Amino acid sequence: MIRVFPPRAAGAPDAIGGVVLRVGVMAGAALLAGCGGQAGDTSALNEEMAAIAEQRPPVPAKVFADRWRQMFANPQAVIAAANDLGFLVDAYAKAGDAYRADGVAQVAPRPGAPISIVSDFAAIGRDARQIDSIVFVFDITRQGQVDERAERELLKIPRRFLRGFLQRFQLGPDDRLIAGVVAPKSVAFDDHGAKIAVTTTPIAGGSGAGSHHIVVTFTRAGAPVAAAPTPDLASAETPADKRAQGQTSSARK
Repeated sequence: MIRVFPPRAAGAPDAIGGVVLRVGVMAGAALLAGCGGQAGDTSALNEEMAAIAEQRPPVPAKVFADRWRQMFANPQAVIAAANDLGFLVDAYAKAGDAYRADGVAQVAPRPGAPISIVSDFAAIGRDARQIDSIVFVFDITRQGQVDERAERELLKIPRRFLRGFLQRFQLGPDDRLIAGVVAPKSVAFDDHGAKIAVTTTPIAGGSGAGSHHIVVTFTRAGAPVAAAPTPDLASAETPADKRAQGQTSSARK
């Protein structure tokens, strides 16, 4: 049975971030209380917790490095965040020599439209405790005359998915990431220890340079970059499909 998590209401507190912050405050306060107001050994704490315990401002670079690490170390939270975006992700489980969780491809507005975007998701790793790579795939295909307004709206989908996903972990998309997806163009860089890459290639059958296969990969420090999934168009779902099914599906890769 696939559990699909409902989208977070606009303006509601971020569940993951809120838990981390509350745990940090409680841990820091407890550490100070047990040491007569003086910070004890903070080596086992993340930067936000250590800063509270040591009564100092946190170092932003260390905070973001911690958040990337915490994201990769929490497969269930990654799946929940992807499900909030409608990917209907299955469990993070053994698959051959690796562990992975695969989503169901989404197509908007519908297959065969003058312009369409097929979006897909996968999380891949080498053990059950942490994820090595989180992968988003966006196939943008143009076939014939395209309405400019419809095109502008559809091309917002990759940015919306990436921002929505990263915000669940109190992370924001780097300008280089957004530029690579929008252009589109290949780019690779490090962000506080995480490796981020955008690759793009033309799609055969599309109308020239306007059709692109875009792969966005987030890889934890020290891990190999995973191969991107191939969107399964036979099981891809449109927004209308999801509404008709009440946001559930048994379609799997």
